[in-house]
Amino acid sequence: MLESSTMQNQCVKRILAVLLTVGLSPAWAQEAPVVPAVDHSQMDHSDVQGSTSAAEGRIPGAAKMDHGSAPAATSASAGNVMDHGNMQGGKAPPDARDPHAYSYGLTFVPHQHAMHADQNSFGSLLVDRLEAVRTPDATHGAYELEARYGRDYDRAVFKAEGEFADGRLEDARTELLWSHAVATYWDRQLGVRYDSGEEPGRGWLAFGIQGLAPYWFEVDATAYVGENGRSALRLSAEY
Repeated sequence: MLESSTMQNQCVKRILAVLLTVGLSPAWAQEAPVVPAVDHSQMDHSDVQGSTSAAEGRIPGAAKMDHGSAPAATSASAGNVMDHGNMQGGKAPPDARDPHAYSYGLTFVPHQHAMHADQNSFGSLLVDRLEAVRTPDATHGAYELEARYGRDYDRAVFKAEGEFADGRLEDARTELLWSHAVATYWDRQLGVRYDSGEEPGRGWLAFGIQGLAPYWFEVDATAYVGENGRSALRLSAEY
């Protein structure tokens, strides 16, 4: 009984050894390359100074690289040196596209370009005052308005202010100005003014400035030069 159990144990051990060696071995162990043994006794370390690369210290018979005559680091295209001195100036080639034209010369309508907001003419009418009072004896009224027409930078401005009673114009001021934008929210104005009503009519040459000041103050300042050396100044500010 003892001998048979001993033989069985030996057989089981041999089977397990075969299984572990053949069937249970990992794939990488079978495909791993065989690294040849390196004999360090034949390596020449006499010319090695300081730290060396892996190729010089581990591979026998490896050639040493001479860096003494290596040039400085250059770009990949060291042979083609770009000259930046001639990139600016000069005339454009004949086939160059006009920078002010539309992309590829396209238009929305044949032979007509699209109009942008600052190229269109707009009109506006602002009535600040329009009132009338009727009594059994008479009717009184007053008006103050401003009309504009033109583009963002240049436009015509019409200003009118006056009072009337019983169908008669008592006092009126009428101005026709050319307005030109000189700064953000500010226009320079030049034109004529005519006063009418019960008094004799009088003409003026007007020049001034109109715009929106900080803190939302609307400013209108105009100087007038009339006949016989007359002069006047009108300043209006609204919040």
